[in-house]
Amino acid sequence: MAHEASSKRDRDEAHLQGHWLLAKLGKKVLRPGGKKLTNWMIDNANPTNKRVVEFAPGLGITAAEILDRNPKTYTGVDQDPDAATATTLSTKQARLGIPTEVINGVASDTGLPAGSADLVVGEAMLTMQGEKGKAAIVSEANRILATGGRYAIHELLLTPNNVDQTVADNLRKALATTIKVNARPLTATEWSELLENNGFKVLSIKVAPMGLLQPKQMIEDEGPRVLKIMFNLARNPQARKRVLAMRKVFSENAQNLGAISIIAEKISDVKPAETAASEAPEPEASPKVTESKPQDSKPAADDPKANDSKAETPSKPAAPNEAAAPSKTAADKVVEPSKAETAKTTAPKATAHKATSTTAETEAAAPKVEASKKAEATPANSAQAGADTSKKPEDKKPEAAQDATPKKAVPKPHDPRTRNKKS
Repeated sequence: MAHEASSKRDRDEAHLQGHWLLAKLGKKVLRPGGKKLTNWMIDNANPTNKRVVEFAPGLGITAAEILDRNPKTYTGVDQDPDAATATTLSTKQARLGIPTEVINGVASDTGLPAGSADLVVGEAMLTMQGEKGKAAIVSEANRILATGGRYAIHELLLTPNNVDQTVADNLRKALATTIKVNARPLTATEWSELLENNGFKVLSIKVAPMGLLQPKQMIEDEGPRVLKIMFNLARNPQARKRVLAMRKVFSENAQNLGAISIIAEKISDVKPAETAASEAPEPEASPKVTESKPQDSKPAADDPKANDSKAETPSKPAAPNEAAAPSKTAADKVVEPSKAETAKTTAPKATAHKATSTTAETEAAAPKVEASKKAEATPANSAQAGADTSKKPEDKKPEAAQDATPKKAVPKPHDPRTRNKKS
């Protein structure tokens, strides 16, 4: 039975997240920058007489430090029921009459009223989130804070600001393998931008080495408790193996790993990403644009060359209710005009076609000789006659009757063959 219990414990410790494994061994301070950076954060956030909300309080060590500064109220929000219970026990002796509550919930959706806090605190929890998770938690902090309230964070730092992307990716993979959490630390610039993009103004920043498992920092953080931690490691080979693997990753990447604390002030409200996307105005429909095919432009009605062309190939008159489309070139890309505008711009051309048809009918009633003379008339006179006829076709008289002076017949050229016969 003892062997089975030991095997189960080893399996559990092989899959435990790094911070819970350390807590099981007796470690209390689980922040990357240690107790010193946590105290700097609390002092600069100044929780005295403020409504304080802490995200992921864990074992309640920071909660006890906050209560020592006499806040107006304290509320812890942790999604792990065991952590919520631990925080409750840790704060029990430090309450000193201060209203204290620990709820089991998620930091991205606390359910707390908007503007109900003056200070929000979060340590070593944004690092464990992806890009969207980070933004959701910071947005929730903005929502529950009153304008002018402060947001204090203490997280894992990726350094320097211009760190090579390959180095950053390899580091994240190593952390995920050893601490069993997809840790995604950011650079100082990226942490600041995350806050600024969610309605905050950065007030102060402090960085420190990542000494979570370094002997010097462990002594500073834990004091005499270090002896108990070492004793537990000696008795548990599986836990010792994992802790040594974590320490190796931290040491090998010391030049790219650190701790950072930022104090920021809320300066504006921020809508959640989904709400902002749903309220975004739809783009207006662009006007219909047509590309005309290249074609020859039709000549104007008063152009002599145009009338000569009509005489050779009579154009079909436009229907009374139709209007010809204006000519376009291949380079033209314009908004399609309305039917009313098209009819207005093309009405003169349609009238010219109709007038030509009326003139042709009038000339058919005249004698053939006059029709022959009419064909020899100038194009300009023909177009003018057509325009006059279109105005009052019932009063129009044949052209032969209007012209009282007879025109001289054009002499026909002599045929040489006729001359030879006579001779």
